[in-house]
Amino acid sequence: MTKEHPRIEEFLDELAGSHGLRLQTHCDLDREHFGRCGGTDHRPLVKRILHRMGFSSAQVKQTLLYFDSSKLGCDCSVYLDILNADGAYESQLSEYRRVLDTARAGAFA
Repeated sequence: MTKEHPRIEEFLDELAGSHGLRLQTHCDLDREHFGRCGGTDHRPLVKRILHRMGFSSAQVKQTLLYFDSSKLGCDCSVYLDILNADGAYESQLSEYRRVLDTARAGAFA
């Protein structure tokens, strides 16, 4: 699973959804790791989503190696990195917080 994969949007939706990070109900941007990400380098949510999408064990391993080489150590860093191809994790998280704050402000205006 790379940013160019034809099913990347499906992967992101699943990772953000109820079987993944649960961003709609569990998004706490004041934490270092948001959603249901425990910050572990095992990326259990990414593995679960890929298996649910029908990827083989070999494909999951290959994807995890790709994420390792990209220094994406946890589930939420994978999500953020795919959303934004440029910049370090911290700047991506900052940008995500800004966009979310803007969206919230617009929803209550």
